[in-house]
Amino acid sequence: MMGPANGRFYNGVVPPDPTPPTPGVVSEVERRRVLRLLDESRSSTVVVLSAPAGSGKSTVAQQWVTRDARSHVTVRLAEHLDDPAALSEHIIDALECFGAPAPETRSRITGKEPVFSATLLPALNRLSQSRAEPFILVLDDVHLLHSTAAHRVIEAVCEGTPSGSTIVLLTRSLTPAWLARVRATGRLTELSATELDFDVEESATLVEGMGLHLDRAEVAAIVDHTEGWAVGVYLTALSMRPNGRTTSNEARVARGSDRIVSDYLRTQVLDSVDEDRRRFLTLTSILEELNGPVCDAVLEREDSAAVLAELHQRIQLVIAIDPDERRFRLHHLLAEELTADLQRLEPARVTGLHERACLWFEAHGDTDAAIRHAIASGDMGLASRMIWPEVAGCVASGRLDRLRSWLVGLSDRQLAGDRWLSMAAVWASLQQGDAVAMGRWARIAERHAGPDWRQEARHDRYAATVAVLHALLGSGGLDDTRDLCERALQGLAPDDLFRASAASNLGIAQTLQRDLEGGRASLIEAASLARSLGVPIVEVNATSWLGLLALAEGERERGIRLITEATDVIRRNHLDRLATGALSMTAQALVLALLGDKSTASTTLATARRLSGLLGDVAPWFAVTGRLIQARTAILVGDGATARLLIAEAKAHMTPELSSSSAADSLAEAEEFLARMSALGGPAGALTTAELRVLQFLPSHLTLQQIGEHLFVSQSTVKTHVLSIYRKLGVGSRSEAVAHARALGLVESPIAD
Repeated sequence: MMGPANGRFYNGVVPPDPTPPTPGVVSEVERRRVLRLLDESRSSTVVVLSAPAGSGKSTVAQQWVTRDARSHVTVRLAEHLDDPAALSEHIIDALECFGAPAPETRSRITGKEPVFSATLLPALNRLSQSRAEPFILVLDDVHLLHSTAAHRVIEAVCEGTPSGSTIVLLTRSLTPAWLARVRATGRLTELSATELDFDVEESATLVEGMGLHLDRAEVAAIVDHTEGWAVGVYLTALSMRPNGRTTSNEARVARGSDRIVSDYLRTQVLDSVDEDRRRFLTLTSILEELNGPVCDAVLEREDSAAVLAELHQRIQLVIAIDPDERRFRLHHLLAEELTADLQRLEPARVTGLHERACLWFEAHGDTDAAIRHAIASGDMGLASRMIWPEVAGCVASGRLDRLRSWLVGLSDRQLAGDRWLSMAAVWASLQQGDAVAMGRWARIAERHAGPDWRQEARHDRYAATVAVLHALLGSGGLDDTRDLCERALQGLAPDDLFRASAASNLGIAQTLQRDLEGGRASLIEAASLARSLGVPIVEVNATSWLGLLALAEGERERGIRLITEATDVIRRNHLDRLATGALSMTAQALVLALLGDKSTASTTLATARRLSGLLGDVAPWFAVTGRLIQARTAILVGDGATARLLIAEAKAHMTPELSSSSAADSLAEAEEFLARMSALGGPAGALTTAELRVLQFLPSHLTLQQIGEHLFVSQSTVKTHVLSIYRKLGVGSRSEAVAHARALGLVESPIAD
């Protein structure tokens, strides 16, 4: 879990601390008028401070939370958090400060529909409701988020905030339209630039703190010329210091334009800094957060900590973000100006700065920051070196969107131009269940591997990884799968995470071809490799298949024990949402049915069927054997209609090769079980796999046309499936279908109380 720990700050999240940071001149001005308004807003669960840049929103929020008795956390937003998965990660980090950890909610993190709308948003809403103590959560710079999905993440948290707690949104834009429902319930307080403007008394305190001695009329003139705009008052007073006293007319600030702020920053702040310090600021403007060690690494110097402390004292727009004043950030207006200068004056240096930042964050264990800087550097080789080692771990964990969130910052051309990034795109597509994209990137990866990649797989790591991919897809049949896995195991290094996948698929292919002794040995090796290398999804699949083999041979106790062990790993790692977890969930459903827990077996079977649908054409052997195992489960729980449908679908996927494998034995056994059923029970009609895919989208906000676009089918096809779903579930509306499907386990449910 990312989040506050040991008094430190992580990824923009500021933990509650009884000792506020040492204030500077601006933050020393007590904003009594606006603080009184905030105190009066405590009955509201959402407060919006909406005003232009430099209006003092962050300072006001900090003053308020410091004097309020409730626990508080500030999340400083940034453009990379426009991704809903990354944003959700940070918000969960923050909300965990006010109550118990939320691994279940964290396991729902994704930006992909339909799970995003149907599961993640309700989970965030419920997490906000569930916090054990009243809290204040400040989200700073909301205007940096532009995507509808990011807005919906914040909306869900706001709507779930319980009475007694407050979400504070700081934005340069107007109050977001998506807060309309909160406003309609009377739980929203909106403070604009008018309420945030400095008055004469506050401005007098400010200029006096800056060492200026002005009479009330002069201070009033500054307020009048700047319209009380906090940064205007500050910069105007700052401009008066070098010459002792300057009349207010000479320090006049134009109104309503960031260009004017830029002019002030350049002429009145940056021009007052010597060349070395200004260059320091310009070159470090690529960093979201500044501290001595990272600045030393990026600038290749050794005095950054002292320079930061000096700049913090001198110009105050270098803002301390920890009590010890060792960690800083640039005021975002200053950062924008400096970044523009860097791009304009020294564009050739940008790559090197980001590269050094990347290497520093890599050395200090911040993978996400390292990857962001690698991508920003434009060096695709560096980006590839940062991303690829993390791919297997991403694919094998319950964190669906981490890999995708890295790759989304790269163009298709950049991805296609690097062989490891192309391969990463293949696995990201597999994880997301996007068969079209997966096929396209797989072809690109093959081109990188060359026409002789099969031969090269025995001693070339990249070709071996391509072999693992094709073995997993299984399109060449069982003989081809075995050959590919054997080649890959020779070509992959002993510590390569994909070895576990190769050994697992080899073992499954061997056992299907009745080589039980060799298959068990391969599966045991796969499970052992997966445990040691940290690839839990492979561990559970290999262990589950060993358990299914034991059950097939009459070793009931051993089979149940192995599958139960795999189930424990699933729960610990939240793998029940991965498409590649369909096998383990299928085995789990069978064990529950064998133990007589028909209700839980039915819902687990529904989950297994849902995940199987996400696999699409991946692993043809599972399209047959998986359905047959599921059919046996359906028979045990008395659902003959579903069993009959699953057996029919398994037959439709049966290939000549599989007809001569143990899959044929499983088919005969399933048909025999079905024939012996005294009552066929179950629903009047079972949902087909195609209908199950459509059903997953019904809890979302998507229209039928949009659902069709996601599934690459026409709107009329979606409508046909929806009407069939209604008929089979015995319902008359979308909401009723969703409620009934959730009760049956056919659709993933929000987190329960």
